[in-house]
Amino acid sequence: MRTRGKVIVVGKGEGKSRALIGGLVWAGSGIEAPAIGSPYNTGTKLVAGVDPELVNRLEQVRSNIKICQAHQAKMMEQVGLQDLGVEAIRHTLKMAPSPDRKRGILLALKKITRMAELQRDMEEEIETIIEEQRQQAHRARIQVARRLFSGVDVRVGENTTTIIDDQEQVTLRVVEVEGETVLDIGPLRG
Repeated sequence: MRTRGKVIVVGKGEGKSRALIGGLVWAGSGIEAPAIGSPYNTGTKLVAGVDPELVNRLEQVRSNIKICQAHQAKMMEQVGLQDLGVEAIRHTLKMAPSPDRKRGILLALKKITRMAELQRDMEEEIETIIEEQRQQAHRARIQVARRLFSGVDVRVGENTTTIIDDQEQVTLRVVEVEGETVLDIGPLRG
């Protein structure tokens, strides 16, 4: 199950209908449940504070940057440029055998420049997405009203852990400790 929002399991107790048992539950805003996991099932994985749509967008933008870089490299190779330094461009233009070739080089440089601008815009979008994900990770909570069983794999933001011992009435969240982002397992917070 994947959602940008919150997964809430209602009910009391630890029966199958009132617990998250097995599989992957990915909720961007957080998870609330009476119980998570089971003494018999260690295959429960939780992800909170990570927006699945932003993850997909991030992958798409990174892929587009690679495509853009490949096009730039190909165009530079076609016009004989090793780099985009001023001296390299001047030298390449000076060595052009004809005015038509010089125009072709200038046209290629315009396209390369536009691609570089596009790449910078995409890199800025990546930074924006990363910052949005970081903020979402700090807002997300996994709250367990009764029992969080050992063996459950948990990820909040970029922080991961496997629950070693059963936990009672806990909240899992990301906190800053001495400049480091860590996963905190503390008492249940209302």
